[in-house]
Amino acid sequence: MERQKVKQNLFCYTITTLLCLFISCDSPNEKPPGFDLSKRSSELRGEELEPEYECQKRFYRPYMTAGGSGSKVEKGQSFDEYSKSNPNRPNESRDKIYILLIGDFDKKQLQVLDHTIEYMKSCFSLPVKKLASYPLKRISESAKRESPQYGHPQLNATKIIKDVLLPNRPEDAVALIGFTAVDLYPSKKMNYVFGLASLTNRIGIWSIYRNGNPEVNEKMFKQCLRRTISTAIHETGHIFGIKHCIAYECVMSQRDNLIQKDLRGLHFCPSCQQKLNWSMKSDPAKRFRNLMALCSSIGLKKEANFFQKSLELLRKNRVNK
Repeated sequence: MERQKVKQNLFCYTITTLLCLFISCDSPNEKPPGFDLSKRSSELRGEELEPEYECQKRFYRPYMTAGGSGSKVEKGQSFDEYSKSNPNRPNESRDKIYILLIGDFDKKQLQVLDHTIEYMKSCFSLPVKKLASYPLKRISESAKRESPQYGHPQLNATKIIKDVLLPNRPEDAVALIGFTAVDLYPSKKMNYVFGLASLTNRIGIWSIYRNGNPEVNEKMFKQCLRRTISTAIHETGHIFGIKHCIAYECVMSQRDNLIQKDLRGLHFCPSCQQKLNWSMKSDPAKRFRNLMALCSSIGLKKEANFFQKSLELLRKNRVNK
């Protein structure tokens, strides 16, 4: 039975690297006549940020698909555009992130979630609380289906957001995000998604289903953890009004497959960092210290080293101002 479970997860990983998986509610706009994505990406990278963010640009690669073609395109978002968009931000009456567990989880999946919650606390500088689990049997059959390709159970992310999350959003929630081990799909026309978020209702959902089996070994556990954290902070970033990033390879960039998801890691680019810290009213140095310490404690050495270098550069910049 265990061997069969491992094979199923490896099969899912192979398939997901070949297909488009990840969308959010802020779908790409139709490509306007004369729009140059590469030029727009370059303009966004050229935006002058506050010194503590400007100095970090050297650490980030330009958006790799900026020169791509297609009928749809992301327009990106400057800090100035973000700050003027009246984004969802914490205030005295809404100052907590809540996670609603949907369905059942095994021991390792819950361990991944616990680490993810700790990461979210350090990332967003806000309390993150778990709500009581919402049983799958309470979900309408209209929000369920079998995967047309593989026959496994799936939940309609759009309906879960509307019918389960919205009615159960706490009054003091600046964000409510559902977490499930069941595969997700957004509409009849699409096969599946990693997660989905609403920029207007302060809610979203994400799934661990396609992130690999954390029970296989320590390496697979950490891979699943990175992917689970990545989706959680991406979707929560959308809930806080941050659009897909086309300036840098960033955790807020659109992901078309697991390869891109792994490549873009857990880092907000300088522009998205400035948006996030402005919204949360958080100190960038304190945020780096907290993330560095947490990543060290949960065995994410690559990320801990990155945050350490970012913190050192920030300190050096502040000394030289």
